Amino acid sequence: MLEQQVSESVKWMQSVEQMIVDGVDTFVEIGPGKTLAGFMKKINRDVKVYNIEAWEDVEKVVGELTC
Repeated sequence: MLEQQVSESVKWMQSVEQMIVDGVDTFVEIGPGKTLAGFMKKINRDVKVYNIEAWEDVEKVVGELTC
């Protein structure tokens, strides 16, 4: 099973598209860079994407999500 997971394509785009169909409209990318956020813009520009690169970003994103 592990060999299959490593060698087959990732269905990330299809998974994100399904989440959007299911009503998800906000995504949070955690880690350095904004690679996944860039992919999200190509999939659907209407969703909100937040990025957390450092601890300071956590408070900012939580503040925006709770407003």
